[in-house]
Amino acid sequence: MGGDRNFTAKLDSVFTEPNKVKVGTYRGMIHEMTEMVMANLGQYAHGNQPIQHMVYLYDYAGQPWKAQFHSRDVMYKLYNATENGYPGDEDQWTNIIVVCVKRFRLL
Repeated sequence: MGGDRNFTAKLDSVFTEPNKVKVGTYRGMIHEMTEMVMANLGQYAHGNQPIQHMVYLYDYAGQPWKAQFHSRDVMYKLYNATENGYPGDEDQWTNIIVVCVKRFRLL
């Protein structure tokens, strides 16, 4: 990918791109799309499980402060004591595990 500098620039772009959604064949916004727009995290769609590890890739690229910033931002915006404080659907239990493991440094 051209080294750590290009890699982290690509990671940065996920959070800085506008949070516009193309619904494609869904014919309308589905809940994952709605959550992405509401969270205002650019193109980072936390409701799509394969992206959830992405914030921690900054650690491996030598910019841990960005991992800390984005993981706190995700926790603050998506996990809280409100009606919107738990993102996703029935298969989002993985979110809680990821947050707890990282937050409480269980691994």
